[in-house]
Amino acid sequence: MIQETISSDHLAAVEEPVSPALRIGDFIYISQQFGIDESGRLVSDDPAEQLRQIFRNIRILVDEEGLDIQHIIKTTLYITDPASIDAVNEAYAEIFHKPYPARSIIGASFLQRNAKVAADAYLIDTRALEVLCS
Repeated sequence: MIQETISSDHLAAVEEPVSPALRIGDFIYISQQFGIDESGRLVSDDPAEQLRQIFRNIRILVDEEGLDIQHIIKTTLYITDPASIDAVNEAYAEIFHKPYPARSIIGASFLQRNAKVAADAYLIDTRALEVLCS
């Protein structure tokens, strides 16, 4: 199996033994991301702002592959406070438009970096298929 690691100099260095993202054929798997800036600091205590930063970071990885955030077909959100779900949903609706990606939300008692929200994502590179179908 051919795997390609996807990373960017515009993201904080990964300290854990994990690839920021992997491409396997037309599938791209983005590892759990946190609301951290390029220096590695959490941008805010606000879960909605953390989510916005997470998807800014995910966009950077997606851009590395020449794709758009609309290629995301599935996300998983991890939240530490169920009371933040409305704010997180509002931020999510700013990022994605219909048709929304499939999504799961998982309650977490602990997230790395003292984050209140984290997310991972799955994409499919449909560019070849789009050319064939046009």
